[in-house]
Amino acid sequence: MIGCGIKKIRGPTVCSKIWSLPATQRIHVSFNKHEQPDGPNVSNCTNFLGTIARNGRMAPLTYIDWKALPKPCKDDMWIAIREKFDVNHGNKDWVFKSIGKKWKDWKFELKHNRYKIHNTNEERLKDLDIRVVPKQWSILVSYWNSLEGKEQCKTGKDNRALQRLNHTAGSKSFAQICREKVDWQEVRWGGAIQN
Repeated sequence: MIGCGIKKIRGPTVCSKIWSLPATQRIHVSFNKHEQPDGPNVSNCTNFLGTIARNGRMAPLTYIDWKALPKPCKDDMWIAIREKFDVNHGNKDWVFKSIGKKWKDWKFELKHNRYKIHNTNEERLKDLDIRVVPKQWSILVSYWNSLEGKEQCKTGKDNRALQRLNHTAGSKSFAQICREKVDWQEVRWGGAIQN
């Protein structure tokens, strides 16, 4: 029978072309006056930051909170980012806020897809994503089983239930949408527009 079989799906983003860039070549990312990226290379940059957030050697999953990650880990991340992208120190806050969000989302994805679907710790520990450092996975599973982990989960659920407005613009940030609108108006009306 034609068309039967396993459905092809897109794998995880690995940014292999960016990781393999020569040391002399860096990708420029433009930022607006609010230090938010808004140029054509934003997607490349944010995808790359996601690969860093999911790299257990750079961003270990064993910390409860992003703010608890040691400074040497963050320094190594900044060095890796500066090797591939033309960003300056003024952009560092946005970069780390973005990585922190992606790191938190990664932990959520693991909990949702690898932890909650199982009833026993033995099953959970066996269901290890290949991108996760095994020792970190066992520590994370232990934390999620702890009273502290369960209380944090409940607090997070309660806070999420209070949110009324969700970001519905897809993968584009509001800064990118604003930049595109300004660019379109400049083309249409033939001049610079103040934003």
